[in-house]
Amino acid sequence: MRTLKQLSPILLLIIPYTAKAQFNTIKKVKILPQILIDSITSLPNNPEDNSIWEAVNVNNLRQKANVLVSMPLQAPIISSGFGNRIDPLTGKIKFHYGLDFRGSSDSIMAILPGTIKKVAYSRSLGNYVEVEHGEFKTIYGHLSQILVREKIEITAGTVLGITGSTGRSTGEHLHFAIKHRGKTINPVSFLNLIYRRVEMEARKKVIEWNRN
Repeated sequence: MRTLKQLSPILLLIIPYTAKAQFNTIKKVKILPQILIDSITSLPNNPEDNSIWEAVNVNNLRQKANVLVSMPLQAPIISSGFGNRIDPLTGKIKFHYGLDFRGSSDSIMAILPGTIKKVAYSRSLGNYVEVEHGEFKTIYGHLSQILVREKIEITAGTVLGITGSTGRSTGEHLHFAIKHRGKTINPVSFLNLIYRRVEMEARKKVIEWNRN
């Protein structure tokens, strides 16, 4: 098993935040680590990063003070990665278009500010929420409860729902996927980029504080 902490550097400045559901009251809403971005500065020099970062509305992010970036779960443990895998239901090799995270009635959080594009049910994803972030969309599937509704604007860390096992699933987990202009991309690359940027900004802030 791999955790996101092993896949990418985790920011030194972690702010505890009690996430609150907007439309339903639930007992098991957990504390979410959130990361505070004070500013978005220069684009990364890595050409591989540029292809993703340029598609994010950087100018829009610059205009928003204290942009928050959030992990989708409080303790994200990856149980199944992006790419070819043995399908747990058929036993055949099949491409997996997302990441699966372990879940146990956990609160699911939006990773970025955005707009709730879709709240629906499908045979494969079960109850799911789709959030639009400019040219990107994030999808959160197999929810037992959905706690948001379509067309509302949300911040990073908003509670979208609770992990479950609805749809095509063998057990409780969160299926997390990211699309760019309709094409599914590897969420690890996207999340690594976000947290590298956040870590850089946090380190700058720590240096400034130490100087003062």
